[in-house]
Amino acid sequence: MSTHSDFHFKFLDGIRGAAALSVVFSHSQTLYKQVLPFTTFTMIGFDAVHCFFVLSAFLLTFRALMDWEQYYENWIEQNFVEKGMLYDRILDDDELNTVTNNKKDSSLFKFLDHTAIKYWLKYFFRRIMRVYPTYAIVLLSIVYIDPIGKAYYNAIKTSNLLQHLTLQSAEYIFWSIPPEMMYYLFIPIIVIGYVGITHMGIFLSNKLYCGPKIGAWTGRVLGNIIIFGVRTLIALYHDPGDSLQLSGSAHYFLSGSICAIWYREIVRLGLFPLSLEEEKALVKKKQYISNESSGVCSYIINNLPSRHWVIRHFFDGICYFIFFIILCTMPHLSSKVLGLPKNLILELYTGGFLYAFLILAGLLSRNSSFVNACSWNLFCFSGKISFSIYLLHPVGLTIVNNYATSIGVRGAANETEDDEKVNDVLDAVMLAFVVTVVLSWCFHKVIERPIMNFTNYVTKSKFFEHKKIDKHYNLHTA
Repeated sequence: MSTHSDFHFKFLDGIRGAAALSVVFSHSQTLYKQVLPFTTFTMIGFDAVHCFFVLSAFLLTFRALMDWEQYYENWIEQNFVEKGMLYDRILDDDELNTVTNNKKDSSLFKFLDHTAIKYWLKYFFRRIMRVYPTYAIVLLSIVYIDPIGKAYYNAIKTSNLLQHLTLQSAEYIFWSIPPEMMYYLFIPIIVIGYVGITHMGIFLSNKLYCGPKIGAWTGRVLGNIIIFGVRTLIALYHDPGDSLQLSGSAHYFLSGSICAIWYREIVRLGLFPLSLEEEKALVKKKQYISNESSGVCSYIINNLPSRHWVIRHFFDGICYFIFFIILCTMPHLSSKVLGLPKNLILELYTGGFLYAFLILAGLLSRNSSFVNACSWNLFCFSGKISFSIYLLHPVGLTIVNNYATSIGVRGAANETEDDEKVNDVLDAVMLAFVVTVVLSWCFHKVIERPIMNFTNYVTKSKFFEHKKIDKHYNLHTA
């Protein structure tokens, strides 16, 4: 994996970590009943969960899209090109890496049996194992370990445990689990449909015009219109109160999937800007090859900002603007800054596109100041254990509230000055962050990480075995 791929995923880890810590902050405000200015952002936890939805959909759709495009190209290579049928590929020959034995007599069904079905079975297995075992362990701990149950206000009991395990009910913080797992089922439909429409356009274009590119882009535009239309209809007619069902939050997930498709097409078109390090290396190479030109005009031209510099800084500014708008979606700020009614929850109407555009702009800005800020080590570390933070933060908050009696609400009750009361509560919030992160890290190491290792071991077994697709996780693959 290239440095840039690591850099981008580090940025996305940072976004995920900031969202996880936002949930902790939001629930700490509810617990400690802190006064302004901190209550300005009390909705930040609710918004952070929606950001989780968008980020999850973005990553899963992008990776699945890259995999499935490569698979489809190899299927075409085997079943059309090698047999002399009228079809054309849209990837270059050096980008193709056959994922099955190139036997002339291999049938479509045999190919599907050995590659496509196994790929999607592997995808479903990994997604289920990533979420469900950890989720189930926490549920069982809440029901059968009384101190832990009290941290979750005994929302999960033996009477509703089975409903939670079967995703038919979701109390307290667990409301986000069922819709996310439901959306996992729809990502294959989106990816297969989008790639299928693209290749249908290629096939028809070859038949009519003897060229694949017009049909390819016609299919892609049509695919985007269909997905965007579905997302718009859901956003217009969804019930915000029905958070348990996918229909209540599908437009957030679809926003992430749409931006993943757009990002893929930007990379395909070669519009991805060079990072600062790449640009310096390129300039140094050019200067080494040709050092003939001199003079004032040449000096001025050579020191003008490059298009890569302009693109990076443009999207860096876009990131700050989007982040400002996201903050302004909080009811208090939307009324103060934008002059909107407090009861108008602006975030519900953006439907996740603000978060998706922030992710997209951040990736396109490369190593910009905003991306570097989001790539702070604390955010990235929190991002890697974000699921544990989300599941266990009520325990961390309860520990601080019950045992750190000199601070928090109890400490503030003994203070006479308002400033000291705020300081006591703020101390409790900061300590809750520390306890939650430490507790989540331990849980990640003892429970979550071994489950992930077991999942990786199983997916590398003979049942899921198929030849690897080339290294598309470098985000520069065209």
